[in-house]
Amino acid sequence: MDISEMSNEEITQKIREKLVGSIKENLVKNAKDQFAINKDKVEDFISKGFEIVADLGNGKIIMKMP
Repeated sequence: MDISEMSNEEITQKIREKLVGSIKENLVKNAKDQFAINKDKVEDFISKGFEIVADLGNGKIIMKMP
């Protein structure tokens, strides 16, 4: 690919495609290591090295594997 022959719009589109692809890959990769638990079990998981990712606000917490 020779960017000197591409328009600004084409270059911008290629950059967007690469960024979105990278973001999607990272989300999928990270999601494999995450799971939801009930809030009452958080302390048990933290003591085993797991990390809190998010509070879903419905009594569930997203945890990440160590």
